Amino acid sequence: MFSRRPVHPPHGQNDAVPMEDFIDESFSMSEMVTMTIEVLESKTVYRSALASNVRAFHQAVKMEGEMQGVKEEVQQMRAEHRTEMEELKEMIRALGGAIPQKRDTAANS
Repeated sequence: MFSRRPVHPPHGQNDAVPMEDFIDESFSMSEMVTMTIEVLESKTVYRSALASNVRAFHQAVKMEGEMQGVKEEVQQMRAEHRTEMEELKEMIRALGGAIPQKRDTAANS
């Protein structure tokens, strides 16, 4: 019925393997929704357990989306920073100034 593919990357391989390779899509969405409804309508301990899990997973999915947005914003800010630094260097050169080299932090400690 369900495949046995891992749903998360193995430890230490987060960057090496795309997350899409670990998503199991071998199930019927309507079948899953039907089973979920049956569990949520039951008067069992599984009802509250499933509800808690759904809330937790929903929050995690929302946070992943927000995190991706933050990562993209940081990348954009870094690119803008590099561009602005290059513009500043060109302005300093145009004014006849020298651009100081980066200091070696290990030598100064």
